[in-house]
Amino acid sequence: MEENTEMVVNNTSSNELSILGEIDKSNRRTYSSLNLDNAHNKKLLLKVSQNADKRVADILNTPIKLKDVFIQKYDKVDEETGEVLTKTRTILIDSNNNSYATASKGLYNSLLKIFAILGMPDTWEEPLNIKIVETAMKNGGKTYVIEPII
Repeated sequence: MEENTEMVVNNTSSNELSILGEIDKSNRRTYSSLNLDNAHNKKLLLKVSQNADKRVADILNTPIKLKDVFIQKYDKVDEETGEVLTKTRTILIDSNNNSYATASKGLYNSLLKIFAILGMPDTWEEPLNIKIVETAMKNGGKTYVIEPII
């Protein structure tokens, strides 16, 4: 079976939320909300996809203006079981083009809720004022979620 490594970008479909769902259910490995019609955004995507400016853990409870996102699926081998697990790397891009990376499933799920309610980033009239908070999970672990600043 041939792997689909096609990148999904913001102007490829009017139903981007379903495309994000396809990332979870198919071989699609990446999604970017950046408009790649200009050289600046192409270079920005290249930069953030290789090396984000900070980890999300470094900006907890700090307000940022969320402008764009880059989502990348990757495989990781569970060292105990040998099972190959698919993980999600999420990179948030603020209005100053600073980027923040995490592999938090909670943050990814929080982002999907934002997209379902507020639409995709390219439809926002202005960047979204948010902060990332750490929250306890039922199993005793911790995860990150996005809180809008109202």
